[in-house]
Amino acid sequence: MDRPPDGQVILTRCRGALLTLFLLFGGCATVPKPAELVSLEQLRDQANLEVTRKAHAQLVKESDEAYQEALQQWKAKRTEMVRHLATLSSLKLRTALAIVAQGQTEIAIDQAETELGRARTTNEQLNSKVEQAKDTLDLYEQLAVARTRSIEKDMELSEAHQKAAAWRSVASAQLALKLADTVQAGQYAADMYGSAQSMVEHAQEELDAGRLAECVAAAGLAKVKAEQAYEEARPQSQQASEAATRCATTKQLLHDAGALEGVWAGLRSIGQTQRVVFPIARVFSGRRAEIRRQAEPIIEAVAALLKRYPSYPVLVRAYLSAAIPQKKRELLARTRAQALKQKLVELGLSEQRLAVEAGSGSPETAKVAKRRTSGRSRVEVSVLFE
Repeated sequence: MDRPPDGQVILTRCRGALLTLFLLFGGCATVPKPAELVSLEQLRDQANLEVTRKAHAQLVKESDEAYQEALQQWKAKRTEMVRHLATLSSLKLRTALAIVAQGQTEIAIDQAETELGRARTTNEQLNSKVEQAKDTLDLYEQLAVARTRSIEKDMELSEAHQKAAAWRSVASAQLALKLADTVQAGQYAADMYGSAQSMVEHAQEELDAGRLAECVAAAGLAKVKAEQAYEEARPQSQQASEAATRCATTKQLLHDAGALEGVWAGLRSIGQTQRVVFPIARVFSGRRAEIRRQAEPIIEAVAALLKRYPSYPVLVRAYLSAAIPQKKRELLARTRAQALKQKLVELGLSEQRLAVEAGSGSPETAKVAKRRTSGRSRVEVSVLFE
């Protein structure tokens, strides 16, 4: 046999290799998805599967299973089976979606019927109100006629009413000014009070001249200024009143103190503080700190007086003879003052009012002691005030 040319042999071998490669790779290529499977996947993407799954779990489950099987068959290149399973899955899913849509439609219908019922009720109410409005309109027409007649009469009385209103505004301003007088606003808020007084006089002039609008305006301003003067003066007036009351009370205290039998009362000033002092001798015996029974009537009389003036603080001081050593003298003096304080508390005085102190024996008190207590040891009960 004749041997074929070398070129022809090479060409034949190349064709065989290409055919083999085509068969090899062509057999492994992915089959395109059938239209039924593509349509099913689009439906699944668009549908609200979670809501549908809650409403009809079984149908959605069966649709899912058919869809998963269709994917497996597609990978296995079984086209007819893929189409069948995709169609089945789509049918079940569409059925579930239709049932859900039907339920939603029924709910919407019920809501629409409810709204329709409400609309009918509202319409009936509106019709009723329309009828009422017609009756009211007739009544208003009758009232309009009556009002017209009333306005004609009011116009006749209008000027008198305006004068009365202007007079009331002036009277109100004058009353506010009188109220300011109760807190001495002329003294404690002189500028504001003077302005209010001038405006009241101006308002009265406008009223006399028949300028009623100007009168009302001036009276209103006068009232405002009088009220401001009252508020400005009230704190100072109250302070002055309290000071006067306290001064009168202090004078009464001095008068009552001078009326006590067996007790001498003196007035003493220390800086800005003043004291009504009751020096009492023979309250204690020797160097003891027990109150003598003979001194109790005088102490009770002083306590009764102090209870009538509960707002004044009280100082209890004890003085001893200089013959006693200083350390012992201060200790005994403080002990005696404390004992007298306790006695006053037992007689009804508030402990918070009372303070104790050991006396220093100043020249003034020594002079008083010599004159009033014959130089003996003594105690002093002092009422403090400014």
